[in-house]
Amino acid sequence: AAGADCVLICTNTMHLVANEVAGAVSIPLIDIRQETGRVLAAAGKQRPLLLATRYTMEHGFYADYMRDAFGIEVMVPNEIDRAKVH
Repeated sequence: AAGADCVLICTNTMHLVANEVAGAVSIPLIDIRQETGRVLAAAGKQRPLLLATRYTMEHGFYADYMRDAFGIEVMVPNEIDRAKVH
């Protein structure tokens, strides 16, 4: 209603609800996972290291999206290092 022509979610973690947001609005959602996947695929990168909040690294919604949409296998740090990154 305010005149926006797209929606941006500017945090990886909140992309957990990206599909619900996209379905609730009539303007496009710019999905950071999709844009990141496109760039990685175009550059031939298949095993990026994901550094994010603990939730994003452990929940799988980011890695699952990359695998399903682009065939990219996202790596995350081990448990001790995930705690440090978080």
